[in-house]
Amino acid sequence: PWQIWLMRAVLETYPDDYPDERKAGKLRYREGVLIEVSRQVGKTTVLGALMFLGYMKSANRKNITKMGCVASSVQQAQILHERVTMPFLQVPALAKRHGVNRQSRTLRPKDTSILAELKAYATVQPKTLQSIPFNADGNIAIVVDEVHLLAESVYSNMKIGLTAQEDSILVGITSAGDETSTLLHSLEKHGLEAIAGQHERFGFFKYFAPEHLDQEHDLRSREMVEAANPAVECGRISYEQVLEENGSLPDYEWTRYVLGRHGQAENLFISASMWSKTAGGGLPASARKGAVFAIDRTEHWDFAAIVAANVIDGVVHTELVAQIHNPNSDKLAMICKELYRRYRGIFVMDAITLSELRTNLKERMHYPVQFYNTQQLAQATSVTYSMASTATMSHNDDQVM
Repeated sequence: PWQIWLMRAVLETYPDDYPDERKAGKLRYREGVLIEVSRQVGKTTVLGALMFLGYMKSANRKNITKMGCVASSVQQAQILHERVTMPFLQVPALAKRHGVNRQSRTLRPKDTSILAELKAYATVQPKTLQSIPFNADGNIAIVVDEVHLLAESVYSNMKIGLTAQEDSILVGITSAGDETSTLLHSLEKHGLEAIAGQHERFGFFKYFAPEHLDQEHDLRSREMVEAANPAVECGRISYEQVLEENGSLPDYEWTRYVLGRHGQAENLFISASMWSKTAGGGLPASARKGAVFAIDRTEHWDFAAIVAANVIDGVVHTELVAQIHNPNSDKLAMICKELYRRYRGIFVMDAITLSELRTNLKERMHYPVQFYNTQQLAQATSVTYSMASTATMSHNDDQVM
């Protein structure tokens, strides 16, 4: 029942006699739709059903139909494509009229006079999604599975591909994200503004257990699960089944995957909470003499950064000294020359990525230089994490860092 209600809500249209002729009879959510719901409730089935309906309504002799099923991986794109095409393989009447190519993940009418295609795309190859003119007149042209894994640039390319289509929309569905889910957080902010009445043509549907329920119920209670999981609430999946299969998850995974709240990334070096706990005032002016100046750069020399560090009462205090746009070895050497003139510090860098600068400072300028190989950098990473977890490191919480 919840899936049927949701599909009807997503496909809401303005009345045919709507005063604004540009909107009359058109899909309401021209700006797009974001659906957030916990895992294993039937998200992919919803997208598959929506695309099935859209394909059947849009594939005709009047218009060119080009629809896309988008996922972050080839495997997930294949699963999504199978959800859409299952009826075309199982129903003889549909199989006679439409061809499914599993290898290329496409669906097309066998009648060549109908220009229609539904194709599954994986965002691991983002160039394939650049400005494709998606179109499904009066319906959903693009569905995106697991929006929290999508890059903002990929989403923008798809939106650009829909620019000229007045009555084709994009629908994304996802489970909760983490600190790295920048696109999801951006769209969610837009959705909350839509709920407040600022964006009439953006649809936002979120199923989750709000934090205020924590005061009344245990995290693993039926009330919490039903608040976040419409499949449990409507009786398709039992509460006992969810508890049996997921009850052993640690709290932070339970709240994210079952209760639908944003959580912590599993592959982060240092979590946002740990990072914020180690924030301080930076490196005091009195400790800048003899400081260690660590230098690093991005892979393609877009930016370089210099960070100063010194030990005060057993705590390593750090501070971002400089961020340099489009650096080169000579420019970095000049900055190091000024830093050494003022503070008589020690310079530290990667032995490989800044080899020219290392040689310049050490052999030509005769400054004290330390450099690290890959094994030493790995060890330094472990030490840094240990210092952050034991609060023996302090930084000035610079926005760049």
